[in-house]
Amino acid sequence: MKVLSGIFSLLWKCYIGIVFCALALVLYPFFFIVLLSPKGKKSSFRLFVFWSWLMRIFCFYPVKKVSVAQQPNGPYVIVANHSSYLDIFLMHSILPKHPFLFLGKSEILSYPIIRTYFKG
Repeated sequence: MKVLSGIFSLLWKCYIGIVFCALALVLYPFFFIVLLSPKGKKSSFRLFVFWSWLMRIFCFYPVKKVSVAQQPNGPYVIVANHSSYLDIFLMHSILPKHPFLFLGKSEILSYPIIRTYFKG
């Protein structure tokens, strides 16, 4: 049973990786065009929200709101615990009305595609 569970887990991770890569490749030209303009930051956030919703739909990740709390006036810091890498993609669909940016190591910017997404 443990072997079967491991095989299913590997297949699931491969599926998520394929969905992520496919969406990244399809949306990359849109991000690239939007980020050519300094005013494109707001539009890029909306693209990230769209991408996040697509990830949730294609990967079957529902998000259940337990309670709704009043948002404090900004600025504030939201910390993701990285229990998985999906928290980066799900945060945009959880907080779609509050534009935010992620912080990351400067070494990440050496990868051209990732650099484009981090500009957003």
